[in-house]
Amino acid sequence: MEQQERSRAPHDSRHLHSRADPAKHSATMQCLVQSGSLLACNVDLLAITVLQRKENGVSRAQLQRGDGGVELDRALGGKLSEVITREELTGELGTARLVETNGQCKARHVVLLGGGTVQSCTTNTWRRLGVTLARVAEQVKARSAAGLMQTESVQRLKPAVRAQALIEGLMLGQYRFDTFKPEDERKPLRFTSFIAVSKGNRNALEAAFTRGALVAGAICQARDWINLPSNVCTPQYLAEQAQLVAKRGHLKCQILDSDQITAERMHLLKAVNQGSARPPIFIHVSYTPKGKAKRRVALVGKGVTFDTGGYDLKTSKHMGDMKNDMGGAAVVLATMQVMAALQPAIAIDAYIPSTENMVDALGYKSSDILTARSGKTIEIVNTDAEGRLVLADAIDYAVEREPELLIDLATLTGGVQYALGEIYTAVLGTAQSMINKLLAASTVAGEAMWQLPLEEEYLAGFKGGPAQLRNCGKSGASTITGALFLGQFVREVPWIHLDIAESAWSDEDRPLTSRGGTGAPLRTLCEFLLSL
Repeated sequence: MEQQERSRAPHDSRHLHSRADPAKHSATMQCLVQSGSLLACNVDLLAITVLQRKENGVSRAQLQRGDGGVELDRALGGKLSEVITREELTGELGTARLVETNGQCKARHVVLLGGGTVQSCTTNTWRRLGVTLARVAEQVKARSAAGLMQTESVQRLKPAVRAQALIEGLMLGQYRFDTFKPEDERKPLRFTSFIAVSKGNRNALEAAFTRGALVAGAICQARDWINLPSNVCTPQYLAEQAQLVAKRGHLKCQILDSDQITAERMHLLKAVNQGSARPPIFIHVSYTPKGKAKRRVALVGKGVTFDTGGYDLKTSKHMGDMKNDMGGAAVVLATMQVMAALQPAIAIDAYIPSTENMVDALGYKSSDILTARSGKTIEIVNTDAEGRLVLADAIDYAVEREPELLIDLATLTGGVQYALGEIYTAVLGTAQSMINKLLAASTVAGEAMWQLPLEEEYLAGFKGGPAQLRNCGKSGASTITGALFLGQFVREVPWIHLDIAESAWSDEDRPLTSRGGTGAPLRTLCEFLLSL
């Protein structure tokens, strides 16, 4: 569908871009691995984990030999165990108690970090420990900290797995979005150094710290993109950021403008864009390994930088956070940043269709009939179901390039909240063996996911109108029907759909994220891709 060209220009927000460079506000962390004694570390803060042990139904914190707690307590004359007993510390996960050393060792403070019970330990336990340590370090203005990394597995979690989770927590615990505040109102990031004392495999731990820092840095980057206001994070801004990611990572990047999108027959993307004064953008970033690629994967991320709902206008309650409707694009682009650094032996192509969904005299309307890039005709019954339209054209473009697996990420349906709540990502698709691998990766990554059935009986709700498909089905299972619509465009390619409408954004502070963009499910996606 051709779009009438606009004579008016959008508000120029380029003067804001210099203040909206997220990279300079993201936390950085130097992690060193050394042998010896925790007491010998020349740092501001020593971190000790106390686990939760129950005696006669009462929880008590217990110092551990494995992380140096017993040794440190002895060196401090029993001060740590005295505090635990006097204050009846429970060791509950997320709790912390500072103890001053009064010159008895090089560190100014010891922090007793509650680690919960041994039986409940997961990778997120170490992320939570990292987050808590980072926040305590900020509280006491510590620049450095140290902790002992025991060489034994804990609940079958190897030291390297725990190390990666720990640094992810250390960096995510310092995340803040203060781009638009004056310089003197921004809290400086003082805590930048962590020493892991270990007798184990130093190379494995250092590699784990490097990988964790890359992943956490990418999550911070994705959060920044999601948190930026839509007058800054426009489709054109996303294209600029994609070019920066590609340049830094030596990736290929192709940007299709409005005329090229028309030439590519992406009529659905063009139609959604009709109400916007800003033209659409289609982004294609490619990573190719040095040797022969073991697999070819396509990632498709929804990049609607603001969604009013179009003529099916959203309420004011749901409008304010609609800058997050490009959460899929942010995660896909930040994932490519990690892949460029870690260089897996798989080829990855990232596709991002980007536009705004606005209200205007030229905007597309209910009852319009559009022709998709694939040739299918679509009757519009709801202009707020725009994400599946732009994804349909992007998926068709990606499938034409014959990937062996296609994964799309999209803030697609509000219905996922009713199906799975606020923290889960819904997983649907046709590649069951790959879905199983993805769900296993989500457990390691500590991100909640749940598979929903791709029930084809609901497809009947898309049929019966004047076109081949309606853009909305009739079933109340909107998360499933949204995926079913996308499934009409993947042809025979194995496919996974991730609905991140709830998990990509948080309305409140949570243990591993502050209010705003979460960057989910980037950890899972990276873990999964690297496992291939």
